[in-house]
Amino acid sequence: MFRVSVEFPDGASYSLKQSALAAAPPEKKKKTKACWACGKAGVKTKKCSGCEVARYCSRECSKRDWKEHRKTCGKEV
Repeated sequence: MFRVSVEFPDGASYSLKQSALAAAPPEKKKKTKACWACGKAGVKTKKCSGCEVARYCSRECSKRDWKEHRKTCGKEV
């Protein structure tokens, strides 16, 4: 068994045993946001490829919202 030690510039240091390093990382929770067009929450959404801010649950919702969204898409707020 071995230890890995890390020392940070602020003086803090951490030491881990081999068994801690071999443990599986915790599962990440999937983040879901509400669809900007229909407001459906709790479903997996995809980001707008133009601004990567707007989220839609389907291509149909993306198309439906485009007339309004294109006014701000890709522009810094």
